[in-house]
Amino acid sequence: MWLLLLTACRALTVADVTTGESEAYPELRSIHQPIPARLLFRHAQEVAAARPGWTGCEELEPRHLRCQAEGPLGAPATIDLLATPAGLTASRLQLRVKTESPIGGDLGFGAREIQGFEAAFLEAPPSRTLRRGAPE
Repeated sequence: MWLLLLTACRALTVADVTTGESEAYPELRSIHQPIPARLLFRHAQEVAAARPGWTGCEELEPRHLRCQAEGPLGAPATIDLLATPAGLTASRLQLRVKTESPIGGDLGFGAREIQGFEAAFLEAPPSRTLRRGAPE
């Protein structure tokens, strides 16, 4: 009963979900990989381009990708992906989904988008080496 109530409260009140920072979703963590940030980011770009409903993906600055999506009730949603170095040979990918919801919460949309992205990302993990012909 309490779990159902907690889930309902999160869905109705949370419209901004960030991996590793959202108190409402502590189970959502950033993705850590033992590869340089540029490779992690390149793989994130490929996965984001294939995500259903994600459009207008553009690199705002090095290793920062922003995409658009349609959230619940047609509300616009912004999805940010940021790859940062985590030591000499590792990196971290943080995701943020912010929905401009007319009802206050995003009905769990942000958490589902992050979980879906992570599943797709980890299904075919990035290679430690650059693919032939890929720009450095």
